[in-house]
Amino acid sequence: MTALFRSLLQRNVFANVLMAVFLLGGLFSALSIRQELLPDRKAQHIEVSVELQGASPDEIGTAILARVENAVRGVAGVKHVDAEAREGIGVISLPLLKGADPQQVLADVKNAVDRITTFPHDAERPVVTIPSWSEKALSVIVSGDQPLIWLRTTADAVRDDLRTIMGLTRVELAFPRDQEISIELSEETLRQYSLSLEEVAGKIRESAPDLPGGTLYTERVDIALRTTGRRERAHEFYDVIIDQSADGIPLRLADIADLKDGFGTAPMESWFNGKPAILIDVYAAGDETPITLEAAVRTYLESIADRKYPGVEITIFENQAQAYRQRMGLLIDNALLGLILVLIVLCLFLTPHLAFWVMVGIPTSLLGGLMLLPLFDASVNMLSLFAF
Repeated sequence: MTALFRSLLQRNVFANVLMAVFLLGGLFSALSIRQELLPDRKAQHIEVSVELQGASPDEIGTAILARVENAVRGVAGVKHVDAEAREGIGVISLPLLKGADPQQVLADVKNAVDRITTFPHDAERPVVTIPSWSEKALSVIVSGDQPLIWLRTTADAVRDDLRTIMGLTRVELAFPRDQEISIELSEETLRQYSLSLEEVAGKIRESAPDLPGGTLYTERVDIALRTTGRRERAHEFYDVIIDQSADGIPLRLADIADLKDGFGTAPMESWFNGKPAILIDVYAAGDETPITLEAAVRTYLESIADRKYPGVEITIFENQAQAYRQRMGLLIDNALLGLILVLIVLCLFLTPHLAFWVMVGIPTSLLGGLMLLPLFDASVNMLSLFAF
């Protein structure tokens, strides 16, 4: 074997062909290899979440978490059970043992949770998933002196534009606050019209049904029926009829109450340059790279957003793609400078011809390593760029 390698190394054609393979293969890999900020994290746990609106953390722990823990504790492949109770929701995280098949464990956990029949009747259906991990490439800030509900509407529109017009896969609002509609009635008004809060609440509830209506079975397809009377804004409740006079004159909600759009309480608020702001996070998913995402967002802001949404400031914030691009530029600059310095130093002690071929060995080695990265399911990221 040693003689064979020695014979191959003595042949110039073999060395030249191998160098060409490394150079061309590395250049091809540089154009097609996956680019990301940090190495992809494989799924290592399963998550079970159950919502119970209005329940306190103590109620969640007793009525939800305890039952789920008992059901999944003996599932094969589960390392241990971590549970967290928050207001209105309980979340159970199940780290997996090394070598366990995530899909098989997921199916076993779903079967175990589906066998639980003692959940409260108003609890939502349990959601069992393998959490997907996506890296945030950058954020977009929508800020201005306008009311927060107006900024939220604009931020929702910007998010939808980035998804539809620019074709970005995952764009989400950061720290979204639940929208609320406040309906304020005075005690004096209720006495004037002989009404109670329960009666008004019942009329409002009846005016916005959002309930399943069964299934319509046909020869070709089954059609699910559902009422869609849900109202999303305060002005949509103005015409709700609360009562009628003896003459048939309707008493509408807007006649007796003050309706406002607003938001629920939140542990965090966003401000930018002293103005209220809403943050939109843009994540890299699939074949998207940090640089392509940044280019798409900049194109949208320069060509569409400024013209479509005047009166607000829309800027890029926490641009991780910029750090990635700077690291890539630093690598290229250092490589070029290093090659020149190596060539100059070697020319002082060796012949120019020999110094040139020694210098060529450096990019050949780097491109050869780049060519081998896909074989190990590796990518070009902040860590591998630092290594290079």
